[in-house]
Amino acid sequence: MYLLDTLFTVLVYSLFVVCIADLNLKAEGELVRSPRYLTNQYSNVVNMSQPILGSFTSTKIEEAYTEDQDWLKDLPALGQVSGVTVDANGLVYIFHRGDRVWGSQTFDNQERLQDNERLRGPIANYTIIVHDPSTRTTVIRWGQNLFYMPHGITVDKDDNVWLTDVGLHQVFKFKALKSNPKIAELSLGESFVPGKDSAHFCKPTSTAVTPWGDFFVADGYCNSRIVKFDKTGVKLIEWGRSDNQRSGISNQPSEYTFLIPHALVIAEDKEVVCTADREHGRVVCYNWHNGTYAFKMSATSVMGLRLFSVSYSPVEGGIFAVVNGPEFYSQYQYQGPKVGGFVFSAKSGKLIFRFGGSLVNPHDITISPDGKTIYACELGPYIVRKFNSNQLFSAFFASNATTTTVKPTIGIHQAEVMKEAIEGSGILPAVLITASALVFAGVLLVAALIYSKARRRGCGRCKSNGWMLGRNSAEGFKLGHFLGQHQGFQKVNTGDESEEDDAEVTPFA
Repeated sequence: MYLLDTLFTVLVYSLFVVCIADLNLKAEGELVRSPRYLTNQYSNVVNMSQPILGSFTSTKIEEAYTEDQDWLKDLPALGQVSGVTVDANGLVYIFHRGDRVWGSQTFDNQERLQDNERLRGPIANYTIIVHDPSTRTTVIRWGQNLFYMPHGITVDKDDNVWLTDVGLHQVFKFKALKSNPKIAELSLGESFVPGKDSAHFCKPTSTAVTPWGDFFVADGYCNSRIVKFDKTGVKLIEWGRSDNQRSGISNQPSEYTFLIPHALVIAEDKEVVCTADREHGRVVCYNWHNGTYAFKMSATSVMGLRLFSVSYSPVEGGIFAVVNGPEFYSQYQYQGPKVGGFVFSAKSGKLIFRFGGSLVNPHDITISPDGKTIYACELGPYIVRKFNSNQLFSAFFASNATTTTVKPTIGIHQAEVMKEAIEGSGILPAVLITASALVFAGVLLVAALIYSKARRRGCGRCKSNGWMLGRNSAEGFKLGHFLGQHQGFQKVNTGDESEEDDAEVTPFA
């Protein structure tokens, strides 16, 4: 009987451990997976709980795009090209810095534009060029005397143009371009004043706009956050925190830790907004309603630890195009993986193509809706490159036409990467504790039932020490007695490191 009392005591203790572990698991999950200012305004979370961790076992990835060098001939002279995008009609929008170059002396230690830069006034050049690649003509040039240090450009479904200026610490929306606009329809942030509240940014890098007009801002260099606004500019939510070191694939950062969220893109059919987390070398995607983590892609063993931009096409279940950047180690010397462009499959999370062997210091990328054309701009040389899909592109998708899965799934071939991702989120210890406690409790319960049955068969004269809550020992163990007076169960209710610091030491800057 002493043995049975001991088993009962251990069982109760195990159930207590299970409860505590469950609470810890819930608390840890909320800490890791919830954005900092998550509201309950939106709750339509897309069913993408499994992460994509792009990986592969070979570095032999073929090029599925060929550069079209002829398209450059009719483009006007450019400065540092910081942004490029394409609209639904195929027009290419180019955002460049004219006579300005971002270097180590451009900003002070408070992230403010230096006085000598401000005294120069806004850039007198046309900073935005809209080009028609089909006719190889410039449709319109505008943006003179408006910007100080251009960075990101986005065109929404209504052809409104969204721009970020890291010198002004501002975000702008201009109406669809039918003329040369001088005043923005919407301006966010205070000119030349960096900050981290609802009314200020600090070197914002990029924007992305939902079909209904809400938009996201990657407040990239200083604040390492993504902020969502409604279409009138009222802040809804934000998420993200800074990380002061490169993590790479061997030490995965959490889903809400950034080291310069450098670019944003909307994947409309997936209902996510994705960022190029530059110095972590990865793309991380979030539900576009409430900012909850959806999936991520990385390929640091091939692309390196720097990923500057990302763009998306819904073709064939979705493809993501990205560009990496040079690894800087000493003056004028770049090492690490080859600079270029890469294409991920949203079906598998795998890296399927590479392109852009001619790229030197790419900064932004955009892909056409049909996935057949990619544009990449460079900080140096001052150029925008165009890449057209080749036969390999068509052949690949033709051979995979039977694949119908369109939602992201785990596309991974290295168990270590998944293990690191789980451990990095802090969930694994709680899971192990809970699982171990449940197994142990189950074993003890079975042992108690077996012992009770044995007593009914041949140990009727054994004396009870009162462990059955006052029941007659001859009745043996009954789960209903243990739970209370009711027989059986009751029903229950279920209810600054500047990107341009690298550029300034190159021969091109």
